[in-house]
Amino acid sequence: MSDPKYSHIGEKDDKVIEECSELIKAICKAKRFGIDDHHPVKLKTNRELILEEMADVEQRIADYRKTICDQLPPTKPDGSEAVRELVDALDKGLAIAGQFEDIYGSENSNSMTKQFYDDVEIMKKVLSKHISK
Repeated sequence: MSDPKYSHIGEKDDKVIEECSELIKAICKAKRFGIDDHHPVKLKTNRELILEEMADVEQRIADYRKTICDQLPPTKPDGSEAVRELVDALDKGLAIAGQFEDIYGSENSNSMTKQFYDDVEIMKKVLSKHISK
């Protein structure tokens, strides 16, 4: 979870990467020890930790989306490959989120997960406009 006193430090893309790594770690712990297990000292279950990390990732993605959408130049053929790669990366992120839902069930998804899917689809639409045909 992000500590507010450090919110001004680092680039937004680095924050997305960091939060994704924390989510990956939480999912790995759940796969290793069980979704409803918890650390001997911490009182939260792995399920609760995953949902918290998902919310953090979703927030960082929303922040980053604003940044990259605001910074997109008018359509330029020389930048289309980078945009295409970003759309592919977003598709992979959706696939990973879908795998979590497949493993742990849709009943463990929440409105933040739905918002994550919606945000990624919006990013893909905006970015797709910048891919030269």
